[in-house]
Amino acid sequence: MGQETRNKLTDYWKEHEIKEGEEFAILTNIIHSEWAEVTVQEH
Repeated sequence: MGQETRNKLTDYWKEHEIKEGEEFAILTNIIHSEWAEVTVQEH
């Protein structure tokens, strides 16, 4: 379920002109930080 949700989210980002790479990484890190209370790097 997690991968399916991520795919839907990244599809949404692509549709709204969020660029893959750095922008995806920033948004992913924000989401991860909210979920796990640590950054991706810290995890």
